[in-house]
Amino acid sequence: MNLESQVNNFNNYYVYSNLIRNGSIVIKTDTISLDNWSNHYYALFSILQDGIELKELHQLFITVQFRTGETVDLTITDFLFNLMLWYPIIALGRDYIQPRHLMFKKFTNSRDIKKFIDKYFIIPNRKDVHVKVLNNTIAHTLYPFLELDEFSLFLANTLNLEDDIELMQASPEFDSLIHCDMSDVPIEQVKNKGMEVVKKAINIILDSKNIMGHEHCLKNAFAAGEGINKKQYRENHYNIGTKPDGQGSIYHEIINQSYITGGLNNYTNQFIDCATARVAQIISKKNVGESGGFSRILGLNNIDTFLNPDPNYKCQTRNLIPITISNSTILNRMKNRTFRYVPEGIEFELDPDDESLVGKTLYFRSPITCASYARGTGICHACYGRSLANINSNINTGRIATEIVTEQYTQMRLSAKHLLESLIKTITWSDSFNMFFNIEVNNISLSESAFNDDVNPIEDYVLRIREDEVMLENDDDFFKHLFYSSPDNSVNDVPIYNVYVTDINIINIRTGEEYLINSVEEDGSCVKMFISQDLKSLIRTLINKNKEEYLEADELNIPLRLLLDKNLFSIKIQNNDLGKALDVFTDLINKKDVTKTFTIPDLVGRLQTATINGNINVDSIHLEVILANQVRNINDRLEKPDWNRPNESYEILTLNEALTDNPSPVVSLLYQKLAKVLYYPLTYKKIKPSIFDPFFMRKPKKFLNVNHEVYDLNEPKLKPGYSPVVFFDKNGKRERPKNMKEFLRQFKKEEDMTELED
Repeated sequence: MNLESQVNNFNNYYVYSNLIRNGSIVIKTDTISLDNWSNHYYALFSILQDGIELKELHQLFITVQFRTGETVDLTITDFLFNLMLWYPIIALGRDYIQPRHLMFKKFTNSRDIKKFIDKYFIIPNRKDVHVKVLNNTIAHTLYPFLELDEFSLFLANTLNLEDDIELMQASPEFDSLIHCDMSDVPIEQVKNKGMEVVKKAINIILDSKNIMGHEHCLKNAFAAGEGINKKQYRENHYNIGTKPDGQGSIYHEIINQSYITGGLNNYTNQFIDCATARVAQIISKKNVGESGGFSRILGLNNIDTFLNPDPNYKCQTRNLIPITISNSTILNRMKNRTFRYVPEGIEFELDPDDESLVGKTLYFRSPITCASYARGTGICHACYGRSLANINSNINTGRIATEIVTEQYTQMRLSAKHLLESLIKTITWSDSFNMFFNIEVNNISLSESAFNDDVNPIEDYVLRIREDEVMLENDDDFFKHLFYSSPDNSVNDVPIYNVYVTDINIINIRTGEEYLINSVEEDGSCVKMFISQDLKSLIRTLINKNKEEYLEADELNIPLRLLLDKNLFSIKIQNNDLGKALDVFTDLINKKDVTKTFTIPDLVGRLQTATINGNINVDSIHLEVILANQVRNINDRLEKPDWNRPNESYEILTLNEALTDNPSPVVSLLYQKLAKVLYYPLTYKKIKPSIFDPFFMRKPKKFLNVNHEVYDLNEPKLKPGYSPVVFFDKNGKRERPKNMKEFLRQFKKEEDMTELED
């Protein structure tokens, strides 16, 4: 039976009916236009609908001839795929299809498609073509890819355990990986070791045809790098491993099997695994609301950020921001930004493919120090990045920055069930630690093998704890008092995880040698060593026996011989969980003790690191837009610094402070605590406009329907000392209340008037 007898709906095949009848066809790319592109696409689509299962159909080739005369033979599926990618080039009509526009890969994923569209459509046209045209064209390009779902049943992308069993029988190595044992692996390395197992297994799957005679069902997915979450695949097939406990730590027991090799076959495993579901529910219930609330106030503070309407205007800022391009990720997030190699040098546009810039400190124009934005005339395109400014020229610049950041954090928390995993912080111990101590999971005890009765007797050593180095997990000094002085066992129920030290000393009383014992996490913070119940009881006993001596010395020397066979300290194994990603970001911009400790360059760098560690994909420019609205004149919080002056001083406000002291009275009124805003003295000095102003007008339509005079926003037409806040009596007559205190009582309860009275 020939192909024509099976694939014969020729009315649907356009010019490609000749391909079915004759077995060949020549298509000149110059003949494909916007007017007939759909005819080409749906003709090929119809052919595949009618005969995709036929081997003869996939053996047909279409000869594609380019304007230059070059030709290439493509299968129907390859030609259809390229035709879909050519749509934006054809639709825009600014270029013609060339051989360089061919994409021919055995395995293609979404990243490849994005790179193609970026390279051949967005980058060449974004400066000259309106962003709406670009967006609409891309939308029309991507829609046909959705229609390919029509062939999903034929493609049969699925998972079956039969392939796993067959591959295990054919490959002893794959069998051992499926049954891997993590019992002897340090808990902080379990996740990484598990992913190493997955990597080895994937390599075997990619070679499955040579091993068992046919391809494993997951071969194509792994080859393309699409469709499978490797972390979930690890848990399902190889080893579940560690699980977060939802308290910033992990469970100290691992699930040393996968869901298919043993599953949750005991109560401990069931409890630990179910904890992930509990944590996910808590995150979705509690933290998503927090993300939404944070998004609201962040958006409010940035809502009035806009670009200078003149694309050719370049401000004369004298304050560039030094940023170190520490790796390729930072390089990509600074793409197309204006920079200098030296502060007073020539300006360049950063090429994200220029790897020679990695490791260098460059000086960037930034919205934070844009003199135009500080004057109130919008961020100049040079400080924003001309390429991105062209794309975002008709978009609320501040709002888009907020949405890009907060949307990802919120989505992560909505997807917590699928994203939760253990990302244990690495702990580095001092050199002396291993000389004297053992650590098992999170419990620290004395190492008996460290001592020798003849050469290094244990009687020569004491453990020294100083009173001023003993800290509390909470702020209740009552516990600390009882910890030292309780004469009985009345405080045995004081929590173990309440009292801790970060440093201890081992002293050789015979030689006088001292050994410092401590540890630091990868971020440089000290690890808390929580004093165990056993050690706590021993300390109280020693203090009660030698109270006068201790009170005089403010330290306690404990003979090491008394510490044998005792659990001395416990540590919390810290986990970089989903909740912490947003917490780190919010702390950086909205916590006084954190925000105000940084300079602008340092804070930009910290925000970049925080978003990278939190898997938030955001260009640095959007982080800088957010910060730009929190940087104020050091002498006047309602004004921005004068960036035309070199080495200009500034103050970085927290987000809450920036909203309270926002130069627009309307923004502050929309923030919180309305009554306090009304009697806050600074409110009556605020004169800057806001996009929300019409909502506070008595007749907004009258205002919006007239042609307004354009004037410099730095020269407001309000008279000096004239408040923008106006009160009206019940008849609508403008008035100034003689007694503000009485007026404000309607906004504030009597018992809350203390601050006002003062």
